[in-house]
Amino acid sequence: MSQQIEKVRKRDGKLENFQPSKIANAITLAFKAVGEKNGEVAKKLATQVVEILEGKFKDSIPSVEDIQDVVEEVLMKSG
Repeated sequence: MSQQIEKVRKRDGKLENFQPSKIANAITLAFKAVGEKNGEVAKKLATQVVEILEGKFKDSIPSVEDIQDVVEEVLMKSG
């Protein structure tokens, strides 16, 4: 699967290369904070996040806040 999203808008307005691995790392850190250590689940959830972002932002650049909102949505749905 080729990655559709290439850039993300940072809080300071600058554009940065989109790195799905940062999403997986953030989910992994959140899991560790609540005692969950399953890195594979974090990777699967990060993949779901990227798929949702690619659907929502086909012709635009997501912001960090947009990404956070989708991460929260996926985490809540996954329980």
